[in-house]
Amino acid sequence: GLPAEAETKAETKAETKAETKAETKAETKAETKAETKSVEQPGGEKAAGLPALERRAEGGEAEARLALVRHYGAPPHTLERERLAGRWARRILIDDQDEVLLPAFDVLFRLRDAIAREHGVVAGPDGEVTAGLVLAGREDVKPAEAVAVLVRESELLDARAQLFLEVLYEKPVQGFRRHDPVILAHFRRMAAEGLPRGRYFLGKILLYGLGVKADADEGARLLEESGLPEGILALAEYAMYSGDRAGAARHWLRALDRFQSAQAAHNLGVMGLEDGKHAVAAKHFQAALDADPEYHSARIELARLYAEGRGVDADPGKAFKLLDHVAVHGDGREKYVAIANLGIYYLRGIGVPPDPARAAKYLETAVSNGIEEARPYLDQLTRPVD
Repeated sequence: GLPAEAETKAETKAETKAETKAETKAETKAETKAETKSVEQPGGEKAAGLPALERRAEGGEAEARLALVRHYGAPPHTLERERLAGRWARRILIDDQDEVLLPAFDVLFRLRDAIAREHGVVAGPDGEVTAGLVLAGREDVKPAEAVAVLVRESELLDARAQLFLEVLYEKPVQGFRRHDPVILAHFRRMAAEGLPRGRYFLGKILLYGLGVKADADEGARLLEESGLPEGILALAEYAMYSGDRAGAARHWLRALDRFQSAQAAHNLGVMGLEDGKHAVAAKHFQAALDADPEYHSARIELARLYAEGRGVDADPGKAFKLLDHVAVHGDGREKYVAIANLGIYYLRGIGVPPDPARAAKYLETAVSNGIEEARPYLDQLTRPVD
């Protein structure tokens, strides 16, 4: 071993190094705390410590960024302070600084609430409110004013505002300017910052040339860089639009492998049916249910395969259970398609003993809810006997 003197020297050096490291860490934390405290005091944009805090935030320090969100999100509420609070919160989100994300979102929630109060909009039962959505539906508010509010809320990371702006830009909505350059400029800014949703939607805009000159390569790049499952699904959709079924399948397989996307699995199942590959279809419909047990269209298709024994061993009882789940837990057209099929099962005794009375009840419910394909089967039960 080392001589006693050397050991003492090594221990002293290690202790000094550890103490220095601890002191440096404590000093940094104390400095950030002191700067944060001085920033939070009244005094506007020239509050003491603000420039140093901004330098730390630019360097990527999460606590400094949160301090700036809190500073700019505090009264007095101005558009410029709101913009800066949103900017630093987006940096936190983009850089996955999860340790400060929730408190930053608390500030953004208060700012969105202030926007709602500014426009006399009352929060819904869940406490959440997107003022722009409410204003967009009011006849006394100009569409451009509603869009301006939606853009503000989107910059404060309101997902509903972002989605509605996408709809307003892409679809014809009465009273609103389709391919609005204000909305386009907003998504360009969000994409330039690296916000995933901004990259995703700008990618779609460029891919299809929505109000701009199409740039498929740049659009595809942005969709990939968004890192969202919707990005890969959009690439698959564009491949189908371009007649490239093989390309679409490759993208769906990527979305399924990377994100366990139920939609991708379902689409692969439908492609399998179209190609007559029933075993492949069954595998993908099951994968869709594994990813999302409430993906009802996949459940209905899988039930048909089990009922008919295509691609899987025939199992009418399992087919009945699959459909019954959709009838109970589904909604919209899928619910009543499942009910129609259950009516046919009771009529023909598929998976259950024949029961004409129950069959009639299910079929009547389906027809009364717009499933006209069920009407011929209902007529079989209600047609007078000669």
